[in-house]
Amino acid sequence: MHANTRMFQKGIGLPIVLIIIALALGGGGVSYYAVKQQAKKARDLQEKALREGEARLQEIRNERGEMMRHETYVIKLVEQNDSGQTGEVWIGDAGGKAKVTIKLEGMKSLVSQPAHIHGGACPSPGAVKYPLTSVVEGNSVTQLSVPVEDILNGLPLAINVHTSAEDLKTYVACGDISADAIMDTGEAMMNDRAKMESGEMTEGGGVMEGETGMTEEIKTFNIDARNFSFSKKEIRVKRGARVRIDLSSVEGFHDWVVDEFNAKTSRVNTGQKTSVEFIADTAGTFEYYCSVGSHRQFGMAGKLIVE
Repeated sequence: MHANTRMFQKGIGLPIVLIIIALALGGGGVSYYAVKQQAKKARDLQEKALREGEARLQEIRNERGEMMRHETYVIKLVEQNDSGQTGEVWIGDAGGKAKVTIKLEGMKSLVSQPAHIHGGACPSPGAVKYPLTSVVEGNSVTQLSVPVEDILNGLPLAINVHTSAEDLKTYVACGDISADAIMDTGEAMMNDRAKMESGEMTEGGGVMEGETGMTEEIKTFNIDARNFSFSKKEIRVKRGARVRIDLSSVEGFHDWVVDEFNAKTSRVNTGQKTSVEFIADTAGTFEYYCSVGSHRQFGMAGKLIVE
């Protein structure tokens, strides 16, 4: 009789076979557990990547919205119905809300002229979307309750100026609001300065009556921004000086801000430039800083000293 047969007959072979089967099953169990753990790890990594992707997308959206807050949109107003009136409209941010400034040139009206932001496009826009302050002697300033981004998200839109409250059906000027009309704050302020120096308008947007305008020298400072510092840690100017900051990013995403004078550049990335102008009309020492993320907390700041 075969030896194995004798072992089974003696009751020895069966336990050994059971042990072998248990070991085999145990090994299969270990393999299944490892696969399960790997699958869980892959799912966790995928979920983490999705969370990080969503966070980055939101960050991009926030950055885009923040950048839009510090840009100025300039709309040309074209003459309507032989009115002899043309002009420009500036749409910019003021405290997170849209500020709309209208300046009409040409034939001056003797009455206030209603103005609105309408749906649609010139020369025949649709219903009123946002009422504006009536134009008086060629000027109008309106602080809306919505951010600039909300206006741009509602395109197509147009700005209309009417003959009078009694004759709303007759338009004197109309201009289409377009995202292509964007100018950064520094460029818009340069245009304003050119008009001020030519005697066309005052700092507040009004007409200069018989004056030559502001022609004082601008104190210009060129500042390079990198992670996490400005090339200049201190700026000194005389009280009442007009100050211009030309900011260049040589590394990273930055802006330049001084709260006390409501001065803030747009945000720029590596290789980009921006600028801002303001009047240093208060003496003292003020901090300027980068408002991006935690850059200020990491020491990206300096002193503006107004003597």
